[in-house]
Amino acid sequence: MNRWPRWSLEGEPVALAKYVNPDAVAALVRLPGASSAGRTDRLREVYRALAAVGIGYAFESPSDERGRQVILTPREVLWSPRHGTCLDLAVVLAAACMTAGLHPVVVLLRPADGDFEAASTGHALVAVRMTDKAPAGTPADPVWPQPPAGFAQSVQRTVPGLPGAYVVIDPVGVARPLRSTPTEGLGVDFEEAAARGARYVFGGNWAWHTAIDVGSVWRERDQHPLLESSDAVLHRPPVTAAGDPSVRARARTQILAGPDKVLDDIAAALAEAVRGQWESEQLRHRSHDPFPLPVHWGNAPADLMDQGSNIQNLRQSEHTPMDLGGDLRVIADIYDQVPSGRLVVLGQAGAGKTVLATEFVLTLLDPGRWRRRMPVPVLLSLLSWDPSSGVSFHRWLGEQLLSTYPGLRHAEKQSPGTVSRLLTTRRVLPVLDDFDGLAPGLRPEAVRKINASLKQSEGYLLLSRPDEYRAAVAESRALKKAYVVCLEDLTVQDYADYLPLSAVPEAGGTRTAWDPVVDRLGRDTAAPETEVLREAFTTPLAVSLARRIYSDGDAGSVKDPAELLEPDRFATRESVEEYLLGEFIEAAYAPEPDDFPRPAPWSRRSPRGRHSADQARKWLGYLARDMEARSTRSIAWWEQNLALPPLFFVAAGTLLAALSLGGSALLAPLFGIHPDYPVLALLPLPALLYVRHYPVARRTSTMFLRTVTVQRTTAARRLLLGRALFSGTMLALTMPVCFVLLFRYAGGVRIGWPTACVLGFGSGVWSFGKVCVDYGMEPVDIARAPNPVHLLENARWGLLRTLNTTWLALFVCLGLLFVGWPPPDVAVPRRAVLLLMVLWFAFITVAIAFLSGPWGYFTQTRVWLAVSGRLPLRLMTFLDDAHRRGILRQNGAVYEFRHVLLQRHLAGRPTRDAPADRPSGERRKSSP
Repeated sequence: MNRWPRWSLEGEPVALAKYVNPDAVAALVRLPGASSAGRTDRLREVYRALAAVGIGYAFESPSDERGRQVILTPREVLWSPRHGTCLDLAVVLAAACMTAGLHPVVVLLRPADGDFEAASTGHALVAVRMTDKAPAGTPADPVWPQPPAGFAQSVQRTVPGLPGAYVVIDPVGVARPLRSTPTEGLGVDFEEAAARGARYVFGGNWAWHTAIDVGSVWRERDQHPLLESSDAVLHRPPVTAAGDPSVRARARTQILAGPDKVLDDIAAALAEAVRGQWESEQLRHRSHDPFPLPVHWGNAPADLMDQGSNIQNLRQSEHTPMDLGGDLRVIADIYDQVPSGRLVVLGQAGAGKTVLATEFVLTLLDPGRWRRRMPVPVLLSLLSWDPSSGVSFHRWLGEQLLSTYPGLRHAEKQSPGTVSRLLTTRRVLPVLDDFDGLAPGLRPEAVRKINASLKQSEGYLLLSRPDEYRAAVAESRALKKAYVVCLEDLTVQDYADYLPLSAVPEAGGTRTAWDPVVDRLGRDTAAPETEVLREAFTTPLAVSLARRIYSDGDAGSVKDPAELLEPDRFATRESVEEYLLGEFIEAAYAPEPDDFPRPAPWSRRSPRGRHSADQARKWLGYLARDMEARSTRSIAWWEQNLALPPLFFVAAGTLLAALSLGGSALLAPLFGIHPDYPVLALLPLPALLYVRHYPVARRTSTMFLRTVTVQRTTAARRLLLGRALFSGTMLALTMPVCFVLLFRYAGGVRIGWPTACVLGFGSGVWSFGKVCVDYGMEPVDIARAPNPVHLLENARWGLLRTLNTTWLALFVCLGLLFVGWPPPDVAVPRRAVLLLMVLWFAFITVAIAFLSGPWGYFTQTRVWLAVSGRLPLRLMTFLDDAHRRGILRQNGAVYEFRHVLLQRHLAGRPTRDAPADRPSGERRKSSP
């Protein structure tokens, strides 16, 4: 739940202390901890930190009709909707004081001329004790129905001024006015808030009602089991949250998410699916073999990021410059140190952005680190978003989550808006790749949409190339609250140990074929060939490709990397990259060693699925060109129907119509039905309907990728049965009239009402079964992240179940017709006629089903593309094989090329749009 239970002052006044949550406040606001500074100085710093948040003051009734007080959580007061009443502010201020080692007392006042419960207003103050020991006369009970003896004399009237045992703070001083709220006492400095608190105590307009010594309650909380047993208490991380940035950041994400068991369960299942997916990809691509390349980064120039005070959620005068340089191993810790939770990573193509994103995802989801209500990082590509289309950033995120992880559709179907709540409660952390892949005119609009869509507490990790990001920021503005870092080039020292350790040592020694190459790169800096190779090896992609080509395999079976230093062979960095990408395909489709990973259990790969490098290059090239033309990085089998031309649908529909009406004309006389020639005018109708269905076929998406399950609840089963009965009854009542009108008056076919009623009853049976199948379909379980082949098999089984309902209706119609059918005046046995009818109807049914639905579209497409020589007939076997060889990676239910440079290389495009503008090996300087 996102709200605490209402507090009853008369029933359990001490329970107010359970809403004073110092750990939650410390995780949301950077507060001073307990130190040697004086109490007044610490209280002043606490007050200023809360005032910098910008909390709105809500002037509302203190209680409901039963005298219970609504108290907002720290998340609501400090983040969203970021407002509160005087009591909300007093509770938060008391919690903040406790993080600074101060002793607070919450004082409740009532109007001097009225009753607290009957009055429309009341007020709350915070009295902070300025002494080590309790002043004389302090009650032992934490609830003070009367002011302690000598309390008025012990209150310090002004700060600075004569010292006293208590400083009383008016908490509304930290707030700003909202529309239609009083402005008196709002937004004042610490000294004025203390003076106003003293005036409340000594003035005559307000009288004492009750005070709760929350400091004593917390110090002796073992004696107050109510504090720990109440559901109102939020998750409490260690009290060190205020001092440890990483602990504080993790605590903040848990608190901002808020308690909700259903969402927590969905997020936990999603985390398991994402972790399993990327662990498998990391193992397959061997990015940690022999160890991860040391990708470094430094601060980006100041003009690429928002102001530091906005990133740190502090006033301009209070923020300190941030320097979050690091390397791949600490990316998650660096992210935790960004108070806003928004980080942008810039790097050239091949600089290691995707590897860094994968490491970030797996580090956050490590079982020893991830906890419930912490965000689940999900890696998504921005290429499928068109910001100019009117689709908001949140809506696009939701659609991508449903597309990448179809199991989420089950939760969305049960409770619409579930995916949106996962995003707004920060249970999903978007990791956005390919910002630079958007069209140049769309990037500024994307920045504007992201800035306008995200709430204060929502974060992300965004990846882009620096030049494209700089141009987008120049036309719009920097991403709000986002800290930006730039990936640095690799140096010879970074891969001097990596490459030799990845190769097989020479016989009788420890040196490898890489040692002389690395030695020359480090020693000979003047030769043109070493300069070109050093520049190419500034990116982790080029180094990892070289390792795959020249290191993977047995000794004597791999090429010698010394060829990379042959004089006059490579003139530019781009020529080296093109060569490595080409050789990578050759190495990937080399003869398989005995220990090569076998196909997955669900793969039906046979020896015929082993393809040559030339075949693979041809087929992968077609896929890459198609993806470049559609501006996407996803290879989704259900989208391959985009390759079918409209003429194909016209031909298929016409053929279907000809077979249907031709068979009818041949078989109808056997039933005593004699069609006239006007019925042939209906021939173009199926073709036109099928062509009209062509746009729907092109938009086929995962909304059709479902599996048939049994509804779990009685209500769901009743709803399903009601829908099916209604649909079947309506069709059974209306179809006889349609048959008579269509055939007797439009086509000239002599059909009687009994026959029409039989056909109508069969249509009702078909509709009943079709509704049961369609509405009984649900997505697969999210805990078993579906692979593309799994979804294809689901679509195939869904088609078979649909055919079963059609055949059931067919046999019902034929059975009834056969029983009441008078022997025709033909020399054909009744059983032979029935067999012919069954075979003909079965053929038509299979043809219709085959020409519709995702599996039918995919089968048509792969046959068409195989006949035209663009792709193999066994397309899924080929894609699975490319995935095993490291050419493709799996992202949820789709395949992607391992890197965008590989996609561009296979598509015949330049791997880089412009030459690098930095010399080889130069590291970016960190900004202060």
